[in-house]
Amino acid sequence: MVNEYASFFLTCDAQMRIQTIYWHQPQYIISPFQKYVDELFSEDDKSRVVQLFKQGADTTEVFFDVDQLTLRSQNIPMNLCLIEEKGTFFIFSHQFLDISQKPMARIMRGMVRNFINLIRSGKKSLYTESEKMIQTQFEQIQKLNNDMTNLQRQVMKSNARLKQVNEELNNRLVKDPLTGLVSRYQYHDEIRGMIQKDPELLGIFVFIDLDDFKSINDTYGHHIGDQYLQVFSQRLTSLHLSNATYIRIAGDEFGIYIHGYRKIGKEDIQRVWEAISSKIFQDPIVIENHRMDIKGSAGMAIYGIDTTDIFQLFEYADFAMYQAKKNGKYDYRQFDQELYSTRQGALR
Repeated sequence: MVNEYASFFLTCDAQMRIQTIYWHQPQYIISPFQKYVDELFSEDDKSRVVQLFKQGADTTEVFFDVDQLTLRSQNIPMNLCLIEEKGTFFIFSHQFLDISQKPMARIMRGMVRNFINLIRSGKKSLYTESEKMIQTQFEQIQKLNNDMTNLQRQVMKSNARLKQVNEELNNRLVKDPLTGLVSRYQYHDEIRGMIQKDPELLGIFVFIDLDDFKSINDTYGHHIGDQYLQVFSQRLTSLHLSNATYIRIAGDEFGIYIHGYRKIGKEDIQRVWEAISSKIFQDPIVIENHRMDIKGSAGMAIYGIDTTDIFQLFEYADFAMYQAKKNGKYDYRQFDQELYSTRQGALR
């Protein structure tokens, strides 16, 4: 965990589709393929997020959620504040915005309410004026709220540091420090390099989410949870799939990209899942005399058929994985374009 408190400020529509992200720190807590607000939080908290939106739509004041939600990317507890204005929701979330405790509750509520209302009051200008006018308006807002200005400066410094690190890496393979797999910062370049060697061939991207991993941390502690992820990663790389790269996406989410198929059928997808389920999920993990089952859900999308965009490939496999979870977990699904389009249409 970095030495910064996680936070974000964004707007979305009534279907929770993200419109504008004003900031998010650290940079990786919101990924490019997360399009809806409920996707930012854990599976267990999604229904709670939907409920909060309904409550927020019923009031003209800033709505504060006292209970904490778990951020999906790093299992970070977050408080959430929102207000609705003509179909647009303004959302502020912070890791340590403890609005349930006195005497800080009144101070923090007032600060957040003032900040969000200032942004909301400038909504028309934000959508109609030039980029220069937008910047001027934000500078005025920052001057009116010193606390939020300081937070924004922290984000700017964080982004500058991240940019500097990315420039220094200069396309070198970056490893995830815990598991040794390809990290979230380098997966795009790694997969793109594999494709460029044989651009006419097809590939399979597998998005894997460990089922019930949160209970491992809650029951045995994070040090056991870290070892659990390390053992899983070792099993993942022991698959020895031909021309494959193994990725830690975030938290308990992992990916495999396999490139080099001339054609891909359902039997190829099934064969990949059978390799994963038999070599990774069949035997329990034993750490410090704790015997723990290991299961996961997977979604698969095909490069060259479903899409040729790597970010979209991730999104499609992620969508398929959620379909597997909805059907009882410890299962896999292949991406279904018709089902995806139907869902997207229903949310518009």
